[in-house]
Amino acid sequence: MVVMFLPLIVAYIYLKTNHDNHRLYIDMELSGKPDGRVFKKLKKPLFRSSEIMVINETGRFYNLYAPEISILPQNDHQIAPKVSARIAHLALDLKTNWYPNMKLSRIHQGMESDEGVIEYTFLNDIDVVVESNVIIQGDLRCQKSITIQDNVTICGNVYAYGKVDIGKNVVILGNVLTRDDLVIGEGTVIGQKYQIVSVISREDLYFKGNNYVYGYVHCQMGFIGDALDKVQLVSFSEQKLPHITKLILNNLEEYEALEPAIYAHEPYLKEVILPNGLTKIEKRMFFGAKSLEKVVLPPTLTKIEEYAFGDCYHLESELDLSHTEIVTIENNAFKSCNSLIKVKFPTSLKEVGRAAFNDCQHLAELDFGSQSQLEIIAEHSFKQCFALKEVYIPDQVTEVGMSAFYNCPNLVKVSVPKICETQPGIQELIANGVVVELR
Repeated sequence: MVVMFLPLIVAYIYLKTNHDNHRLYIDMELSGKPDGRVFKKLKKPLFRSSEIMVINETGRFYNLYAPEISILPQNDHQIAPKVSARIAHLALDLKTNWYPNMKLSRIHQGMESDEGVIEYTFLNDIDVVVESNVIIQGDLRCQKSITIQDNVTICGNVYAYGKVDIGKNVVILGNVLTRDDLVIGEGTVIGQKYQIVSVISREDLYFKGNNYVYGYVHCQMGFIGDALDKVQLVSFSEQKLPHITKLILNNLEEYEALEPAIYAHEPYLKEVILPNGLTKIEKRMFFGAKSLEKVVLPPTLTKIEEYAFGDCYHLESELDLSHTEIVTIENNAFKSCNSLIKVKFPTSLKEVGRAAFNDCQHLAELDFGSQSQLEIIAEHSFKQCFALKEVYIPDQVTEVGMSAFYNCPNLVKVSVPKICETQPGIQELIANGVVVELR
């Protein structure tokens, strides 16, 4: 009997002799699965700390709760650096309708709205796969198993009776609960700033590494995985970062050290200076930074990813990109930047992505330049740009997507190369009485 309890006795002694200023260190090794009789009698103890908890990578644990929990390599009990908040709220109304089909086997990009979001909550009674790169606005609930592929964003909760297998770099803003195994892929984040969530598995819980969870974790069988030293669980109290008004990044290393989307919804940020050598601005990096007025971009920039500056309502009135090497402006990159009046594009630009400047209500002038290499203006790119009056579309453009200039009530004239005459976005303008000049 003493042998059965020895690991827990050792852990208890270690806790009693190694706590400092509310920091709790747990150093417990268990080979294989813990003896069920021991843990049944102990009722699966909850390890708590009022400040910081550090555990080694060889332990198995069931209930963890602390303001900050770090899982570190064995015998390395240095407090891990505090992890800056990584999850940004998406500016989406979470009041969604139920999807009518309960026997849906795949959720895919073809179900997206014009805004690039799947605007439903799903209740499914068969196994379901969520395909890569989609954004689901509501919850995902399933009576069977759920497979979530890489780079998916789910704004609600995930509930399943069967196994939940989550891919790489997934973002889930709500809770994750399953009665079966839960696999959390590398780089996946669960939770969001300023809100504690729960991750609960009735069976095994597998962390693949570089994961963050904002809140409480519970599993029936215990943590498993080779990358437990890379898991960070971050609390509400740890996420209250100081606000800044001006961000100056002096070199590429400083930018690369930032957590993804760290300045999204930063309410006081007014000016950003980005370093030379930077080639892309990652998705949602400054999304919803509503006070942002000025951005200094480096000449090395080649891509602005989706939602990078979306909902930056006070972004400067004249956005000059002409000194950069930007090739692609991705979906919704500048959506709802309502202070924009003029955009000067670089000659290197080849594609304006879907809804890239959607709902820029005061945008009145688009300057593509006489040497423009632009080829694609995707659907909804300049939708609801109420102030647009005339647009000159460059000679190299071959594609103008549906509703590219939809609901631009003051648009009276568009000059376009003849090859684009049959493009859906141009046909729509002709049907609405806009003067289309073919060159």
